[in-house]
Amino acid sequence: MKVRDFVNTLKEKYNLSSDEQLAVHLGVTKASIDKWIQRNKVPDKWMLKLGQIEQEDNMSHTQIIIPSQLSFNLSNKEIEILQAYRELEKEDQEIFYHKLKAAAAEARKKAKENHTNNVLQEDVKSAV
Repeated sequence: MKVRDFVNTLKEKYNLSSDEQLAVHLGVTKASIDKWIQRNKVPDKWMLKLGQIEQEDNMSHTQIIIPSQLSFNLSNKEIEILQAYRELEKEDQEIFYHKLKAAAAEARKKAKENHTNNVLQEDVKSAV
């Protein structure tokens, strides 16, 4: 399924007739929706937001968060993280998000340190 089809499905679900009405409903600009369609990709943060909207409307959040037809190239781990996040209460989602963000920052820091250490070791070896 292309994003254009996905956008049309959302418009049908919310009884909207235009992309502009959908943009207003979602709180984005029409230009944003146009970019999604042009790039054939909905940003991950909007997939999560759409999932919240769907859950609030008592619809299946997995249809919106991770529509398999859209091919977002998510790994199984990423999908598991998104699903785990969606299963939490709103307050716990904030905690989960901040812990995950902190863990990612720490992982990036360690990777950078390891890279720096490897470069230094290579410099020392080449100097000897």
